[in-house]
Amino acid sequence: MTPFQGTDRRVLGGYLSALSAGFCYGLSSIIARKIVSDFSSPIVATAFSLTFGAVILGVLFHRQIITDLARAPMRSWLLLALSGASATLGR
Repeated sequence: MTPFQGTDRRVLGGYLSALSAGFCYGLSSIIARKIVSDFSSPIVATAFSLTFGAVILGVLFHRQIITDLARAPMRSWLLLALSGASATLGR
């Protein structure tokens, strides 16, 4: 019998994904501070960060983008715009 089977393996994968996401989130703040203090202004660094994030997500989810854009209700677009504005102001 293996130590992780079926559901146990999925739970472990979920925990590892959550830990990895938390680590990357914390690391991004450290890297952002270094970039802003040594290389560029905060606006330029934020613009590059958002651009690279959009490109990476576009590559990962390129198959779903067209259908999701067509089926998204107007309320979702409003909430998406508010979320983006608040995230930008919060940095």
